[in-house]
Amino acid sequence: MKKFILFFRGGTPSPEKKDENMKEWNAWMTNLFKSGVIESGLPLTDEGVAVTEGGVRKFHEGSHDVSGYLIINVHSSEEAVEIAKSAPHIAMGGSTEVREAMPMSM
Repeated sequence: MKKFILFFRGGTPSPEKKDENMKEWNAWMTNLFKSGVIESGLPLTDEGVAVTEGGVRKFHEGSHDVSGYLIINVHSSEEAVEIAKSAPHIAMGGSTEVREAMPMSM
């Protein structure tokens, strides 16, 4: 198995569709949990900081667009991409970045 991280970007529902969207996310996540591919993952708050050589700066609302992540274990990048394509926020104009985690020996 290979480990992939899915970074969710954009695709914020309108206030009227927020409850419907949460039901879609819950159903999608339940299906992924039952299939055994999810290792971990969470939605992210709008608050945070960026740490750079120049210092630490706070995010301002809307200044970053990663809204959550999942770590999944699948056989191939193609399988990870198929999972990413089925994320509920894609239909609302969002995107999912799919990145393979590089194994490291300690």
